Amino acid sequence: MTSTDLQTALTKYAEAWDTTLTEKLTGIAANCPHCGVFASFDQLTAAGIAAGTILAALQPGGVARQLIQLQCPSCRRLSIVASAYGPPQGGKRSLSLQLLWPPTIRPDRAPETLCVGPRRDYDEARQVLSLSPTAAALLTRRCLQHVLRTKLKVAPSSLFKEIGEAIGRSELSSHTRTALDHVRQIGNFAAHPTVDQAVLVTDVSAEEACYTLEVLERLFDDLYRIPDQIQQMNSRLKPGPGTPVNP
Repeated sequence: MTSTDLQTALTKYAEAWDTTLTEKLTGIAANCPHCGVFASFDQLTAAGIAAGTILAALQPGGVARQLIQLQCPSCRRLSIVASAYGPPQGGKRSLSLQLLWPPTIRPDRAPETLCVGPRRDYDEARQVLSLSPTAAALLTRRCLQHVLRTKLKVAPSSLFKEIGEAIGRSELSSHTRTALDHVRQIGNFAAHPTVDQAVLVTDVSAEEACYTLEVLERLFDDLYRIPDQIQQMNSRLKPGPGTPVNP
């Protein structure tokens, strides 16, 4: 099944843009950020951006261009895109396209059996990631701590120490253990090893917050999804009463 988020599709369009043409976004294909359906968007309107506005700073050193309305043919809802020309390079202009509305929301990868409270933290982290990486990282760490305590039964302590215990556990893949150890370095956890970082507000970048979410989702795979799949297969393969067993 095809899956491309709208911002990724816009970025690819901008990178391949023919500098001799005015940008026309009709036909860009992506998953609608509203309904999730993969479709070719229709461009409805394009309005110029006035110099001196906040939006004019979208492309540092460049020239702000337009606000563009794209409509999903499935749900008919609108997405708003800002375009800007970057500084000329090699005699050619570059194009920048930024999805302004709706905010980009990370796909849901939580297991069905995740408890209500941690699931709420995870869902909110996904929703605010593009708006506040620091808030997203804090919510993700709270959910991550719950998973470590309930699924691995680590001794309650600071998140720094709990991760240290978890990375020695065989229930996790080697890649997950390595990635989990990286989380201890995000936000300078080592500077506060006795403080519970699950409730400590520390500034993190968008990249670091996104990585923390990815690590949490690795834990979902190792501790929920994969064991559940194996259990389901065991149940299917288990001989029923009266089933002959091969010698």
